[in-house]
Amino acid sequence: MIRSLSYCFLTIYFFLSILPLPNTIACPTRLLCRSDQRDALLEVQKELHVPTTTWNKNVDCCSWDGVTCDAILGEFTGGDTVLANLTSLSIIDLSLNYFKSSISADLMEVIDGASLTMLNLGSNSVDGPFPKWICKVKDLYALDLSNNHFNGSIPQCLKYSTYFHTLNLRNNSLSGVLPNLFIKDSQLRSLDVSSNNLVGKLPKSLINCERIEFLNVKGNKIMDTFPFWLGSLPYLKVLMLGSNAFYGPVYNPSAYLGFPSIRIIDISNNNFVGSLPQDYFANWLEMSLVWSGSDIPQFKYMGNVNFSTYDSIDLVYKGVETDFDRIFEGFSAIDFSGNRFSGHIPGSIGLLRELRLLNLSGNAFTGNIPPSLANITNLESLDLSRNNLSGKFVEKAIMCPFLLHLSNPRNLCRNRKTNC
Repeated sequence: MIRSLSYCFLTIYFFLSILPLPNTIACPTRLLCRSDQRDALLEVQKELHVPTTTWNKNVDCCSWDGVTCDAILGEFTGGDTVLANLTSLSIIDLSLNYFKSSISADLMEVIDGASLTMLNLGSNSVDGPFPKWICKVKDLYALDLSNNHFNGSIPQCLKYSTYFHTLNLRNNSLSGVLPNLFIKDSQLRSLDVSSNNLVGKLPKSLINCERIEFLNVKGNKIMDTFPFWLGSLPYLKVLMLGSNAFYGPVYNPSAYLGFPSIRIIDISNNNFVGSLPQDYFANWLEMSLVWSGSDIPQFKYMGNVNFSTYDSIDLVYKGVETDFDRIFEGFSAIDFSGNRFSGHIPGSIGLLRELRLLNLSGNAFTGNIPPSLANITNLESLDLSRNNLSGKFVEKAIMCPFLLHLSNPRNLCRNRKTNC
C-alpha cells in the first residue's frame, strides 16, 4: 500500500513538472514594434503634444492608441487618432525620422481644422505622388519635402498657396516641368527643386518673385537658354543652374547682365558657349564688397532663422563635391566649369575681392591667367584645370591658395602650391 501511494505521488509530481509555469519557463511574447519607429513616434508625441496615455516606452507601440502596425514586419503603417483634434497646430516638424507614405495620409486629418504655417517632412522615406492636399493649406509659409521619394509632377494648384516663403522639394523623383506657380507680388524667398527629374524650361513667372534670394534647380534635365531676365531680381543671392541641359551664350551685348545681389552662381556642367568680355563680372557688386568690423556676416546663415529653414547647396570645393547644409551670408562662389567657354578669362574677376571659390575648369579658355587675381586675397579654392591657358604663372596672383588646379597638360602653367 505504501509502495502504491509512492508511485501515485511520483506520477502526479512528474505531470505537474512538465506543465508551463507562469513567470518561469513560459515563452516571452514577441514585440511587434520596431524600436527605432517607437522612438520616432515618441518624438512626435513630444513635439506635437499628442494627448494620449497609452504611449509608453515599456509597452509595445503596436498596441498604442491610434497606432497601426504591419502584423508581420512590425512597421508603423498608420494612425487613426495620432494627429486628430490638434486644431491649434501651426508648425509641424517631422523631419529626420523614418516615416513612410502613411504619415502623409495622417496629416490630412489636421489641415481642415488647423492653420498651418510650416510643414517639414524632410529627410524621411515618404514616397508616392506629391500630396495635393497641401494645396488646401492657404496660409502655408514654409514647406519642406526634401530628401524623400516623392514622384510625379509638381501640382499646378500650389499657385493658390500665396504665402509661400520657402518651398524645398530637393532630392526627390519629381518629373515633368516646373509649372508657372508664381503669381504677382509673390512672397517667395527660397525655391529648391534640385536633384529631381524636371524637364522643360524655367517658368517665366519666376520674374514675379521680386523677393526671391535663393533659386536652386541644379541636377535636373531643364533645357533652356541662360535666364538673363532673372538679372533684374534685386535680392537674388544664389543661382544654381548646374548639371542641366542649358545651352547658348551667357553674354548678350543687348541684355544687361544685372544680378546686383548675386553671391553664389553655379552654371557648371551645361552646354554654355562663347567668350566673356573683360568687364563681364563688373556688375556683381556684392562679391566686390569688403566686409569690415561689425558688418562681417560670418555667423549668419542664409535662410529663415525663425522657422529654422536654412538654404543648402552642393559645390566642388577644393576638388571635392561638398554639401553645404548651411551657407554663411559672407560666402561667395563662381562655378562655370564643364562648359565650352573660350577666349580670355575676364580681368574683371579681380574686382570680386570677397570671392572664396572660383572654378573655371573644363572649358577652352586661352591666354594668361589675369594678374588681377592677386586682388582676391580671401580665395580658398581655385580650379583652372583642363583649359588652354599659357604663359607664365603669376606668383602673386594668389596670396595663399589652399588648392590650385592647373593640371591639364594642355595648360603651359603647371600645378603649383605655395606654402601658407
